[in-house]
Amino acid sequence: MEGHEGAGTHNSVTGGHIHGHVFQAASISIDTLTVERRRRLRPRQVPLPTRGFVNRLGELRELGKLSVESDVGEPARVVVLSGLGGVGKSQLVSQWAARQSCFTDGQLYADLADVRRDGGVDVAAVLETWLRALGEDKSEIGSSLAERAAAFRTLTAGLRLLVVVDNAQQAAEVRPLIPAAGAAVVTSRRPIPGLTMDGARPVPVGPLTAEAGVELFRGCLDDERGTHPALAELARLCAGLPLALRAVGTRLLERPQQNVPDLLAELVDEQRRLEILDGEPDGEGATMSAALDSAYDGLPEHSRAALRMLGVFPGVTFTPELLERAGLSGTDGALAGLLTGQLAVRAGAFAAGSESAQARYRLHDLVRLHARRRAVGEVASGERERLLGEFVDFYVDRTAAADRAVLHRRYRISDLSPRAHFADSATALDWLHAERANILDVLSAAHEAGLHDPVWRICESLWAFYHTRKHMADWIASHRLGIESAQWEGRTTAEIRLRNQLARAYMETGDHDRAEEELGRAAELLGFVDEPVLSGVIWETEALLRLAHGQPGEAVELFTAAREANERAKDAHGVIVQSYQLGQALLRAGRAQEAETVLTEALAGAVRTSDDPMRSRIGIVQGQVQRALGNVEEAARQTVNAAHWAARLGQRAKLKQALTSLGELAGDVADQDLAAGWRRRIAELRQDLDAVDDEADEDRADGRDGASAADTGGEPGGGQR
Repeated sequence: MEGHEGAGTHNSVTGGHIHGHVFQAASISIDTLTVERRRRLRPRQVPLPTRGFVNRLGELRELGKLSVESDVGEPARVVVLSGLGGVGKSQLVSQWAARQSCFTDGQLYADLADVRRDGGVDVAAVLETWLRALGEDKSEIGSSLAERAAAFRTLTAGLRLLVVVDNAQQAAEVRPLIPAAGAAVVTSRRPIPGLTMDGARPVPVGPLTAEAGVELFRGCLDDERGTHPALAELARLCAGLPLALRAVGTRLLERPQQNVPDLLAELVDEQRRLEILDGEPDGEGATMSAALDSAYDGLPEHSRAALRMLGVFPGVTFTPELLERAGLSGTDGALAGLLTGQLAVRAGAFAAGSESAQARYRLHDLVRLHARRRAVGEVASGERERLLGEFVDFYVDRTAAADRAVLHRRYRISDLSPRAHFADSATALDWLHAERANILDVLSAAHEAGLHDPVWRICESLWAFYHTRKHMADWIASHRLGIESAQWEGRTTAEIRLRNQLARAYMETGDHDRAEEELGRAAELLGFVDEPVLSGVIWETEALLRLAHGQPGEAVELFTAAREANERAKDAHGVIVQSYQLGQALLRAGRAQEAETVLTEALAGAVRTSDDPMRSRIGIVQGQVQRALGNVEEAARQTVNAAHWAARLGQRAKLKQALTSLGELAGDVADQDLAAGWRRRIAELRQDLDAVDDEADEDRADGRDGASAADTGGEPGGGQR
């Protein structure tokens, strides 16, 4: 600086032209400040469980395996829960997830129904939501599905994370949502084979038991209604679906004045049941009808057509053959859709192992009601009438074929000649047993629709089945309809025949007064027809009533008249049957010698005409006659021969009766060595009787009374002509 002496500080700036201000500082340093990123919250997205969860122990055990198997560093384990809408899959997952503490990195949830549009799912949107929940900044999330799926796998590697995907339909929409580690639970209304192939474990979720339904009701009802015994029936009508059970429970809670029996009476009405079970929609708008509508809409068209068709069918179980008869094409594919959609289940086969065995199915109870609603709304009335007619004709044909397979020669009013559908008598009876409930439903629907000709024909064809298996309530209900239908059609012969069959049902239950009443009405009509066999039919039943009242002498006269009526009609089988009945009546009257003569002639006729089912029946009574005459060894010979025929023909009741007679005869004989030999023979023959206390014998125990002293049945081939 000019004008000053000594040392000083000199500052200079170099570097060419300088624009702007220049600041001077003694020293400059840089400090880096680290701002802590906001701590990520652990996601807990699975919906909270609600009150009233019951049972599901098996499914919870399957889900529990995920907690054990989902180790850090291992690929994610996947479980797929499948079941009908409203069965409680989502609530099951919520209940299980709420109890889990091992998934320390959180729980993610998505309901694909919320992001499903026009059949497609916006999986990318789901992944964006999940990535943000795991702490990713929106600006760092890629825009494509592939980018987001890759980022999700990267982010979840090494995490203990639970992912729940609700309402999935296809494997492709689920795969991008499977984490790299942890566990995933997927719910669907049908199995997802693609995920199973990927290693997922399928877990079907079925309806609750009636007991579990009652437990659910008791959990929400804190008054005396919670202990009402009718709650079990209420639960049954809800078909085990928690959505329906909750609707009923809510209805009871909202109406404290409504008692259980009154609500039960409302639900019994199938026309109103779905309306009542819909109740008020829950917070998400879910109702029973909405769940069933969604399941229906998700079916392929041929499965929807099958469902509408079944909405017209009056019965409960069905076979592919029935649907084909009604005109359904692509039956196998249609049924596959119903099965995978959890709308139908297998109900077994009517004759497993036989050539005519056929798979049998049934719709879920509430699905059946929904199908009826759909049929009324979507199928024209003319087409519904056609379908009902096809179903009814199917049963006319099949019951007639079954009747002919069991009783080849018996006298019939119906002139049908159906094609043979059954290999033998046992197969035919098995089919009739499997169709037992359907037949009664079809008869009721046909009668109500004015299809009277098929009704009386089906009833006539049911004689062998009801007479053998003793389903007394069905027998009586069906024949009341059949008699009315015969009257509508002006078929007097059919009315006589069915009144006689109904009288036999009343005899089996011990209601002899009603039996007499039906026989009296039938007898009044005999003068209007020219059918000698029908007179014999009525006299035979009147004779059995006389035996039941302890009047064997009068029974002998009536059986004799019945045999003569069959002789005039040149009905060889009828003559054999009435001779057999006459022999029993003579024995009861103490006229064993005459009985021996009559039965010998009857057996000769059976041999001559190959009427084999009668050989065991006649042989048993011949044994009883010889025992009465004191010829024990001859009695045993006759009875053993009868047992052989019963075993050969599968006449279980007759075989049991023959073995019982042989046991009694062994006690009569003085020669102990001979008695021991008979007992060994009895043991050998019992091997032919697979199970003495089988279903047929249990049915036979229903309603037997004093009339059984005369052979009123037990096996086809005798009795009612």
